[in-house]
Amino acid sequence: MATAVETIKTLMSTLKKYSTDESYVGVIALDDAIRTATTFTDTNDAIDKLTKALGDTETYPDTNTRLQKATGMVIGAEKDYTVDTGAISGANAGGSVVKNAQDIVPENGDLSTATLPEVGSTVPITYTGNDGKSFTFYVKYPDSFSTVVQGFDEKDRTNGELKIIDSRYYVDLNTLDENYSHERTSTNEDGTTKVVASPTVAQMKESIQTILKGLNTYWLREGAKLDYDSLGFALDGQTIEIKFIAGGDTFDGSAAITFSHRNDYQPSNHIILAIDLFNYGNISPTDPNGSTENNGGEASIYLDRVLAHEMVHAVMQSNGTLKNGMPQFFTEGVADLVQGDDDYNSEQRKFMIELANNTDTLQESLSMLPGTGSSYAYPAGNMLLRFIAQHSLDTTAMIGDSAQQQTFSYSTGSGVVTGYKEGDFINYNLTDGAALRYVGATAMGDFVFTEFTQNFEKENTFVIRDVRDKLVTLNTSYGTEYAYLSSSAGKIDGRNFNNGENYQVIVGANYLNNSLHAGNNGSQLWGGYRGNDELFGGAGEDTFMYDFDGGNDKIFNAESQDKVIIFDTSLDQISAAQITDEGSYLVFTDGMSLSISGKPETFILENDETYTYYAANYETKSWTPQN
Repeated sequence: MATAVETIKTLMSTLKKYSTDESYVGVIALDDAIRTATTFTDTNDAIDKLTKALGDTETYPDTNTRLQKATGMVIGAEKDYTVDTGAISGANAGGSVVKNAQDIVPENGDLSTATLPEVGSTVPITYTGNDGKSFTFYVKYPDSFSTVVQGFDEKDRTNGELKIIDSRYYVDLNTLDENYSHERTSTNEDGTTKVVASPTVAQMKESIQTILKGLNTYWLREGAKLDYDSLGFALDGQTIEIKFIAGGDTFDGSAAITFSHRNDYQPSNHIILAIDLFNYGNISPTDPNGSTENNGGEASIYLDRVLAHEMVHAVMQSNGTLKNGMPQFFTEGVADLVQGDDDYNSEQRKFMIELANNTDTLQESLSMLPGTGSSYAYPAGNMLLRFIAQHSLDTTAMIGDSAQQQTFSYSTGSGVVTGYKEGDFINYNLTDGAALRYVGATAMGDFVFTEFTQNFEKENTFVIRDVRDKLVTLNTSYGTEYAYLSSSAGKIDGRNFNNGENYQVIVGANYLNNSLHAGNNGSQLWGGYRGNDELFGGAGEDTFMYDFDGGNDKIFNAESQDKVIIFDTSLDQISAAQITDEGSYLVFTDGMSLSISGKPETFILENDETYTYYAANYETKSWTPQN
């Protein structure tokens, strides 16, 4: 059984396969990553099972116990920063060391004696992961240690001072009164607002020096190491440029730290780290963790730990894995997975307890909407990922990396094949208690009839990884009812399947152009969403499946006993339909088409779970509705 960290690293490495492919949105890549690393079929499957587990108040009425059983996370007492943080590398995720809020990012000594970088310098930072691999990235420090971006808005607290509201402005703090501060209006969770005063100019100037010492001596190096050890992603060769901002109402200061691209392409090799002095302008000048509980700070939020969170965004931006459309809960949850947040502060603790006790709120927080910054997205995403990390694929590895043609043979139970290449054969004897899945880099979702899903929930799984655009040839036998053969491969050939009298399901569920060949005793073939797919019928009764908005698909070798099912489609969504001597041709209102070579007699339209049957008459060239 893979460890929690190993599972997350497998998930993240799958995301990286999409880094340079802009045709895939985040949720599709995430579905494939979850399917690759775990027993879940996709993101929604994991969400549904998490909410079910947390909703089981009968078995575990106590909130803390229920959350721990479901995710492994342990919630400490309010403002108790000594318990394990809940980070993926910590003890309650299977690690060997308890990692609390102070030591999640390791430092030693006093920041007052740490090394201040030179003004305007660019310095290399080298770190070594737990696996012994070393990496180097670069840090560009500001040309002035007293200049901030943005300045202050009209709510200044010193009469007669310059009022700067345009974000293009830079302000030299040395030109302002030492006691100058400004105000910002923030919105509470209940919709009410409050006015918060910034630190003074003197506090900001001192904090800039302190923060630069921490960045230069500990935080960037140890944060990058923590991220790498937790996720397997490395900052290596990129440049991080440091800036300081002093947000007012004209700046969205809800994010304490912001990483942004300098370049407009993915991946990015130059990233800007902007630290908001409104939040960190009263940082302790001595605490190596970067405590904000200093000079009136409200909570013990440690800058080193927040940096580790934000550096996850940076490394994902730099390697192109923060795809367009990535759900907000994942963007923030995977970063909190590194730093942990079950004891982060009283607010996060409150949110986690609320989510564990209200599965409706949890479901809403785990919506597929992209973005960042929603308060519930952080703990909800972290909880889901911790839950996912406990459900890794329990498989026996069969790794093949030979350049020669290979045959993988496996008799029963669990197995995983990696290093598969076109021309290889896989012999697998599907016995009772086993299921067969393929996991590849392009899958949108496996097509499995829901009424049969329960038969496979607790069964062993055989996985074939990394089969993108390769021909998969399988010789299988199965002793009872169904063999589920679902794949993300671009091409699937079922003609060699030895299934006796049993039924087969062959699926190519992705955005590519799939080519699927039916088996020898009846198959179900679905080309997947979008893509221009070719589906080839075989012996026995075949079922060809098509979805509205499913691309321009072609069906070949269709025979009279076969069926064609068109999902999510009503009659008024078919703009043109024609029967010819060679087959049928349908055009849909979305501009897509379905071409059928052959004469299947049964056509079925499905819409809102209602099935309407039509009989095709090739003499009268018409379809007739059936009762």
